[in-house]
Amino acid sequence: TSTGATERLAMIVIGIDPGLSGCVAAVHSTDGYIGTEAMPLATKPKGRRTNRVDIKALARIIADFRRLYPCDPSMGVIEEIQSRGGSDAMSGIAVFGMGYAFGIAHALLAVRTDELIVVSPRRWKAHYGLDANKAESVACARRLYGSRLPTQFGHNRAEALLIAHWGLGIL
Repeated sequence: TSTGATERLAMIVIGIDPGLSGCVAAVHSTDGYIGTEAMPLATKPKGRRTNRVDIKALARIIADFRRLYPCDPSMGVIEEIQSRGGSDAMSGIAVFGMGYAFGIAHALLAVRTDELIVVSPRRWKAHYGLDANKAESVACARRLYGSRLPTQFGHNRAEALLIAHWGLGIL
């Protein structure tokens, strides 16, 4: 019999802030914070990092997060990339790298999660009352997940986590 209470669907949400300095984060609708990982970059034969996402490593990160809750449905949320103009304009190489990272992450989320949402930075940041201030993103993530976050927790990880948490809010 129903008690009238609305039960929340148990779901894992994987959020990605794409780009070469981006991150991947995972949260669970009932268990909360799962973890964050830096966007893995491919290496050249001598061990130098490239400006390309390591596709296999990113696939492993997503699979490892999914493996924690294999029976729960999943959602992937990725931040839409936008070009910047003016004095903050990105070089052609930077734009290519960002587009490449977005495309790889988008494709992997599409095949590794049950649902995929692309969200604009403006939309998810407005949800938290944030602007471009990176320190505020870290503070917001700490307010939401507190002591579960590592001591060293930068803005890239915070933004990926906030993107994932935003996904929980639209369930």
